[in-house]
Amino acid sequence: MSSAHPNDSMARHPYYPPDLVLPGFMPNEIAVPILITSFAGAAGLVFWITSVLARTVRPSISRTDLFTAMWFMLCGCIHLFFEGLLTSHQPPLSIPGPDSF
Repeated sequence: MSSAHPNDSMARHPYYPPDLVLPGFMPNEIAVPILITSFAGAAGLVFWITSVLARTVRPSISRTDLFTAMWFMLCGCIHLFFEGLLTSHQPPLSIPGPDSF
């Protein structure tokens, strides 16, 4: 009995609609608890480094300013990580010639 499901030759995905064909989709091979633990460890390291640097630069920093600095550093590191990952795995953009417009 052959199945007519379009994803039978590809990995199944958790997205809707279920019969959507996603060429190149690869399911996550790392367990979710490991991903969460890794993220929490990296975030803790960013918080610690930011706290040490902020208290070195300005020893009288308020808790609000310290938490703000820590939040912005975490957001910046997340952005740089994903932006770097995205740009390193994308094909180069083609530059349109003068006759393209």
